[in-house]
Amino acid sequence: MKVDTGVLIPEYEEIYQQCLDFLSENYDVSRIVRQDFEKISAFLDDFYLFKPYKMNQLIDAYFVKHIPQRALYCVVATDRDEESAAEGEEEVLLTDPYQFFLIDLRTDMGKVLIRPETIGDKIFEVLIEQEVDFDIHPEFSRKYYLYTDSENQPRVRRKMNREFLDVIYRYDDLVIQIVKNFMMVKRLQRINREDCEELAEFIFSVPRTLKKDEG
Repeated sequence: MKVDTGVLIPEYEEIYQQCLDFLSENYDVSRIVRQDFEKISAFLDDFYLFKPYKMNQLIDAYFVKHIPQRALYCVVATDRDEESAAEGEEEVLLTDPYQFFLIDLRTDMGKVLIRPETIGDKIFEVLIEQEVDFDIHPEFSRKYYLYTDSENQPRVRRKMNREFLDVIYRYDDLVIQIVKNFMMVKRLQRINREDCEELAEFIFSVPRTLKKDEG
């Protein structure tokens, strides 16, 4: 993920500021210094939710605290205005920004992908059994597609209790990736305040419901 200089086009800059205003009014928010962007960028490369996009450029990053938990809030641009780039302007105009939250679950979950289930998923499941369905929460399994490799499935079934699944189920259109103990959540829509509010609410609801490692 890049951390080059660039600014959002005015339309999205205004929306982005609305999101920051909401977070600042409801949580303890602190901006991550620019010098640490390279470290964050390298860390985010372990997540593949943004790999399908044309480009990925980290615009800004904040720590958002809701005692006793702390999450990382980031905005990533996935395209740029080619005209401003071609003219060699000092600040290239960035477009198509997405927001996501990332939190430490404090328990190793392996690698897990959760996203809204499609008809294609249901057909593919008949041919190749790769989705994890939960008898303890069949409504969740009808709404969301959860994939993890066969070796990790026992751990996922053991740790994801009904309460954890129910928190996810209450929200629509979440796209979640877990890598070991870190969980990233976003939506497919570009940045907007309503999603920011719901994603923040969601991210601070999840950790206390997950079954932790013993000892």
